[in-house]
Amino acid sequence: KSGHDAFICEVAAGANIQDVVVQKLHASKMVIILGTKTYGVKGTVNFSTREELQFIIDEKKPYFLVKMCEAFDDPKTRFDLPSTVSYVYWQPGSPMPDNLVDDIFTKYKSLF
Repeated sequence: KSGHDAFICEVAAGANIQDVVVQKLHASKMVIILGTKTYGVKGTVNFSTREELQFIIDEKKPYFLVKMCEAFDDPKTRFDLPSTVSYVYWQPGSPMPDNLVDDIFTKYKSLF
C-alpha cells in the first residue's frame, strides 16, 4: 500500500527455507524482527532464528525490533538484542500497537 515490498516466509514443502531466507535477508534494506520469547534459540535443524539473527548482525543489516516478550529465553539473543536497543512492544494476542506501522516507516526513511 505504501510502495514497499515485504517478505513473509512461506516456503513450499520440500523447498530449502535457508536459501530463501538468506537471499531475502541479503536483498533487504531493513529487517523487521518479530522477537518472540524463543527468537534466537538454536533450532533442531541447521537453520533457525539463531542463524538468521547472526546473519543480520554480521551483515550489519538495519533492523526494527518488535519485541513480543518481556525477555528472550536465549542469553545470546539477550546479548545481541540488549535492553538498550530501541523496540516497540507488542504482546502476542493483543491488538497491534497503533503506532507500529508509522514507527517502522519512520525508521526506514531515516536510513536514506
